[in-house]
Amino acid sequence: MKKFYLYLFFIFSILVSLFFFKNNETMGVNWTFPYFSGAANIDTSFEWNISPEDFEIVKNINSEDYYSYKHLKTEQTVEYTYGNLGYVLVAYLSRFFFGMFGDVNSILIFQLLIHFLISIFVIEKVLLSNVNRYAFVLLYASNPLVIHFVTFPFYYFWMVLPSVSLLLFDSYKDKIPRYLFFVTIVLLFSTFIRPTTIFLSFGLYVLVIFYANKMVDKKTAVAYFFIFVVGTILMSKNSGQGPWHTMYVGIGAYSNSYEIGELSDHEAYDYYNSTTGIQMSSDPISGTFVNKDKYLKYTNKIKERYLYIVKSDPLLIARNSLFNFPQVYSIGYIVDSKLLTFVSSLIGVLMILLFIYTKEYVVLFGVFLSALSFFWYFPAIPAYNFAAYIMLVVGFIRSLNFLWRGKFKQRRFYF
Repeated sequence: MKKFYLYLFFIFSILVSLFFFKNNETMGVNWTFPYFSGAANIDTSFEWNISPEDFEIVKNINSEDYYSYKHLKTEQTVEYTYGNLGYVLVAYLSRFFFGMFGDVNSILIFQLLIHFLISIFVIEKVLLSNVNRYAFVLLYASNPLVIHFVTFPFYYFWMVLPSVSLLLFDSYKDKIPRYLFFVTIVLLFSTFIRPTTIFLSFGLYVLVIFYANKMVDKKTAVAYFFIFVVGTILMSKNSGQGPWHTMYVGIGAYSNSYEIGELSDHEAYDYYNSTTGIQMSSDPISGTFVNKDKYLKYTNKIKERYLYIVKSDPLLIARNSLFNFPQVYSIGYIVDSKLLTFVSSLIGVLMILLFIYTKEYVVLFGVFLSALSFFWYFPAIPAYNFAAYIMLVVGFIRSLNFLWRGKFKQRRFYF
């Protein structure tokens, strides 16, 4: 009966959060179209092909109608080369199971379903008391910030997969071979969607090897790690537009003397336009982003400017990294409010101290690795920091439990 009320509360809380906080925005058709059109035109070659004919239709559809639109499979397609192919597979699976609702709606349903399953897993297998489970529902499962990304038709939500894998190891570390077979597939899928999760995946294998008691399990972990590395290399064809654009834009998060006025992609585009006279375009069919030669010239120019700034003012980069780091352990960098960003950084410092005091070392380790790919040059905006949230919530609940009871009741990790 207690479980019945818990799940009633769980469902009710998520429905209320969806009603009030559902994200009604998308990234813009230039960015979403390649994934949905790629899913509609996918074949056994797994080449990322999109339809120019379909784009002419889609770019004239209003945003409300676009949610229920089903992208067309056409004979004439062009290769798309910007971004990571993994989210095309998510769009394909969503379309396969829920395509009758339209492509954008189908991916929102799919992401919500995965969010439900992840939350149920944590409730059933990670947190062992009802008080902690109710806390998790409030702090994570129905959290407006989390729901914001669950209902956003883009790849940020899927960064949660390695974080859940870390929690899975927490519950099933005694079944390492079976666990690693399943999780290696999940980690490969996650990296294929968003390569920035790779460091957290690496760290998970390190933990498995460290905690394995039997030599055969250590060897098994090494073997699966090798499979993960090889798989990541094989899937890296479309995974690299380079970090230089993001590095340059990240300088604009704080005051600087290099005329990068804000944390906005247009800061890089405007600089390139002012120095070359070339206007960048994200049009997925004819834009400069999908022209390899033009985009290479753009990245080289931005790289040159960024390295000049690093060489001229290394303390600026170090300062920004120092500001960024504590935000990783909080809600992150708030673009529209310096005050809230300062508060977020302060909360992050307190969370770090709390986790150290309560010996939540694995959470400290996991959150650090989830942000290792960006915090040293880009602030922890929620979209980039989403992988950390479920670990932070679980770690925070455990820490409160430690402080309240004075001993570990729900811990499985010990250093």
